[in-house]
Amino acid sequence: MDLYTNYQVTSRKDQGQYWFHKDELYRFVPVKEFAEASQSFHAGRRIQDELATPFDKRKSHPAAHMTSRYGVNSMELLKACFARELLLMTRNSFVYIFKTLQLTVVIFITMTLFLSTEMHRNTVEDRGIYLGALFYGLVSSDVQWVA
Repeated sequence: MDLYTNYQVTSRKDQGQYWFHKDELYRFVPVKEFAEASQSFHAGRRIQDELATPFDKRKSHPAAHMTSRYGVNSMELLKACFARELLLMTRNSFVYIFKTLQLTVVIFITMTLFLSTEMHRNTVEDRGIYLGALFYGLVSSDVQWVA
């Protein structure tokens, strides 16, 4: 069982769906009663006894102990991360293709806006238009990366 199911079994609101005895009327079983039943069961007592004894490292196999900080070298980690990213990119290929096309359309529109104009920077108004175009380019490129 996963953690969410374990929570549902002990939750007052969701426990009823796991009621096993169909011929008996459902009653809420608190966590304390679950713990007592586990400790009174032979498997629960055996697990509790095993956990009570301290671990002896001398009796375990030497290969079971970690000899280095990481079990895999850096190149293998890089290969695994690259393979994972490649898998994610192939799964989300539609998003990458759509975003590339969207960026291409925005670039084309921006290029055609300023294609046939000459940008004079002689007066304050001309400089304002020039700075506005630069600001538009900056904001457009930033929006593409955020989205």
